[in-house]
Amino acid sequence: MQTPIEYPSTSDTATSHRSFSPAVCYGNMIFVSGLASVDKEGRIVRDAADTPQFQELYREYFKAPYPVRTRIINCLPEILKYEAECVAVRKPS
Repeated sequence: MQTPIEYPSTSDTATSHRSFSPAVCYGNMIFVSGLASVDKEGRIVRDAADTPQFQELYREYFKAPYPVRTRIINCLPEILKYEAECVAVRKPS
């Protein structure tokens, strides 16, 4: 039997004009796209000064050993101020 691919989303998921999935689940693996720091309407809402809050939230939801992640800060300051992506394993249900 082939493992189905899931595309989870919620009403809180930011919309994008680009063609990508915010997250994809395959088996117990979760792949989260690089999601820019935007609100539901696509407006930029974070910057590098928010890093301590980001770290606090990250540690609230993830425990050591932490999942792989990438953070990009101020690479395109006029467009993108903060972006994060990660790959994680979810607990079996």
